[in-house]
Amino acid sequence: MRFVCLAILLAAPVFAQVEKTVEQLEAEKRDPKKRAAVLLDNAGQAVGAARPEVQVFGLLHLAENYEPIDQKKSLEYFHQAFDAAASIPADSGTNQRAQLQSEIVRSLAPLNVDDAIAMLRQMEPSGKNDRRVNAAQSIVGVLIQKKRLDDALEIVESFGTFGDYPYAAAASIFKALPADDPRRNTLFSSAMAAYGAHPRGNFPDLLMKVWREIPQSLAQSAVATLVNGILDRKEDDSHFIASISSIKGTANFSSRKDYDLFNLMSVLQTCDPKRAAEILETRPDLKAALQQFPEGTESMRSGENGDIHSSTSSGGGKANPQQDAGQRLQALARNRAAEALAALKEDPDKALSIAKTIPAASIRADVLGKIANSVGEKDPGSAKGILGQCISLLDDIKDPSDRVGTWTIVAEAAHKIKDDKLSWQAIDRAMADATALYKLDADEDSPNKALREYWPSTQGYRRIVITAAKLFGVDAEPLLLRITDPDLALLARVEMAQALLERPHDSWSTSVSRSSKK
Repeated sequence: MRFVCLAILLAAPVFAQVEKTVEQLEAEKRDPKKRAAVLLDNAGQAVGAARPEVQVFGLLHLAENYEPIDQKKSLEYFHQAFDAAASIPADSGTNQRAQLQSEIVRSLAPLNVDDAIAMLRQMEPSGKNDRRVNAAQSIVGVLIQKKRLDDALEIVESFGTFGDYPYAAAASIFKALPADDPRRNTLFSSAMAAYGAHPRGNFPDLLMKVWREIPQSLAQSAVATLVNGILDRKEDDSHFIASISSIKGTANFSSRKDYDLFNLMSVLQTCDPKRAAEILETRPDLKAALQQFPEGTESMRSGENGDIHSSTSSGGGKANPQQDAGQRLQALARNRAAEALAALKEDPDKALSIAKTIPAASIRADVLGKIANSVGEKDPGSAKGILGQCISLLDDIKDPSDRVGTWTIVAEAAHKIKDDKLSWQAIDRAMADATALYKLDADEDSPNKALREYWPSTQGYRRIVITAAKLFGVDAEPLLLRITDPDLALLARVEMAQALLERPHDSWSTSVSRSSKK
């Protein structure tokens, strides 16, 4: 009997240890960071089966998200991604190979700028739409932070006057150089020469940023060259309409020349006021816009809510009054939305009042969702009522692309008022809309030929898994099973890992390139 009791006593600690280990395993399954690592490992195993362009982006996003976990592995993934991109055709009009390589270099630069420079030098230059320009901007930004201005200048100078030129990178270097550094004027002159050889790119933006800090004769020469180029340009027969809006108002244009002159006129008025007055006398719409915004878009900015929205449309044939009216209505709606969101922090009631005057239903619903989200913790009752208005609008909107993002806002606001049933319902509605967008993207008769990274459906699924992971942690993972396309599921899996790691997603570009129906 003594031996039996002793055996039981000896076994008790063992069972306790087993029970503790099970608890630990269960806790690890619930740990967001550890679950994120599992998701990344699974994605790493699946990435080889993806189509080539998705494989490149999958490797890139794995590299980005392994950075805080394992920098050596992260760097390996960056190099794998760049090598994989070399297999993508470069002879298409969009030059997808260089587009992919540029994305990789831009992401790698903050982690290892010297490796990024080496990759940039391997990219093939292009006489038009040179994808190296954006990569150079990211590299230059890091080099400036590291006080390596000579290396930054070397990157920009390597472009010469062949094809496109990294004007934004040049502007960053100009601002980083001391005010009395003669290399400032040399850099600007090089940029002006590049624009003279190939008049395209954002040289006007460079001029607007630095014209007060260069000799007036140089600024006058540059602005005269730009203005003359615009005015001498042959006016095509295509219909054109554009709107630029901010919280301060909207500037509308029905002439591409007026639109292109809008920012330059403030420089011309300083350097050559007589010429500026002569131009404005013959262009009344431009004159009216400048009376409201004397320094162009700079006059439209306002503190934290200084976002500026612009839209343009053009096409052959006669003007379409209905299309023009619709675009102006959208500009007004964005302007009202900016006003509402600017008022939200200090006066939610005022924000709500402004929101109700937004003429576009999709934009109004989006703002109502953001207001509900903002006031949810302090005033759950009001938030619930505002959400009801938002959902009612969403029910009447036909285009899923106008709904999917707002449903994620509804989900977050519902979670704040502790209505998780409504939150999951909103996530389900968002998933349905993203699936509808996928059917459009993958339509066999008229597929979206843009890179899958930028498909509206890809970005829709991303928004959803980010929101769900933020609100419900690892319980959001079953959503991945509802994405039927393996490529999009791969990208969403990495995105969920990124959300569980609490790393932000800061790029929401979408692209649609659709051929005609057969």
